[in-house]
Amino acid sequence: MDVLLLDNKMAEKLAQADAPVSLCNTHGVIVGYFTPAKEKRLFDDVSDEELDRRAKEPGRPLAAILADLEKRR
Repeated sequence: MDVLLLDNKMAEKLAQADAPVSLCNTHGVIVGYFTPAKEKRLFDDVSDEELDRRAKEPGRPLAAILADLEKRR
């Protein structure tokens, strides 16, 4: 991934974001999106221990998942 260095003023503005924001140019055209680093947890209601437990569970083969989905059609 490429890195874009921000000036201090823009970095301070983005540091205040507590949710994803759209980045627009002076004409209001969206040029990108920014997700704050502090919003990295997707499962805030699940403990780290529970996430670790789930990661250790064996998964299902993709073929089995696709077969189940085909049955639902």
